[in-house]
Amino acid sequence: MFVLCCMKDTIRIKPHLFRLDIHYVIEEQLNKKFANKVVHNVGLCIGVYDILSISDSYVLPGDGSSFTSGYPAEDRSDYEEQLWLWEYQTENRIHDLFMDVNKEVRFRVVDHIFADSAPVSDTAQKEDNENESYDCSKSPYTIIGTINHPGLGLVTWWNN
Repeated sequence: MFVLCCMKDTIRIKPHLFRLDIHYVIEEQLNKKFANKVVHNVGLCIGVYDILSISDSYVLPGDGSSFTSGYPAEDRSDYEEQLWLWEYQTENRIHDLFMDVNKEVRFRVVDHIFADSAPVSDTAQKEDNENESYDCSKSPYTIIGTINHPGLGLVTWWNN
């Protein structure tokens, strides 16, 4: 027998998740916090069934998090060439700074995520592959960075 329980909680959403759908992020964070955990006076929590309401979001003072939406305003993409262009304005003229694929960049680390994964035996992996539940694309360590600060971006932008 299953029991549906209504709970209220406050969760922290890290800045690198701001670009995603808020309902998806909240559901994922709640599942990380409660799924497969024993909750006092409730029992074993299976997962989030529904989100009834979401109140206003806020940033705590001293948290260090900031919300930055997208690229600088003076940007454009060339889909045929598969590149991104930043039109950097100086007092003399406009400089076209191209973001080419496979070029060296300087970036600032915003966050790092370590996914604890236990080794999988060959038989377990074969069984999971048959059930299509084995996810080999999950990285054990992810670094999230930004180039949206002075001095960051392609190294060739700042060499001269």
